[in-house]
Amino acid sequence: MSWRRRVARAPLAAAVLAVWAALAGAEGPAVAPEAVARLLFQNPKIAVFELTLPPRFEGDVHTNPHDEGAYVLEGELTIVTVPTGREVLRPGDYAWAPKGTLHKSVNTTDKPTRFLVIVLKDS
Repeated sequence: MSWRRRVARAPLAAAVLAVWAALAGAEGPAVAPEAVARLLFQNPKIAVFELTLPPRFEGDVHTNPHDEGAYVLEGELTIVTVPTGREVLRPGDYAWAPKGTLHKSVNTTDKPTRFLVIVLKDS
């Protein structure tokens, strides 16, 4: 199954279908210092973040204890998974990763990448 999906664009689609997460706690996703993460919403079952990766950013390979997804708002987000390879996501694309998926986030471009992250916390 491919990580990449295209969704219909509607004013609410970006907020409703935003998926990508990397949350281990209320502090937000584990990201390198150059990246910016902003918590938009959180309750006991879900958390939504806005992440911005600077140009030429490469995150560390990691897994997460929760299911997570990403919805690209601006720029290009490359998701590198082990062992399946890499997927390039553009605005309107989303990716989904079940908990435990070994992966990293990369911005290979000269412009910032902005995307939403949704974390589905275990009940």
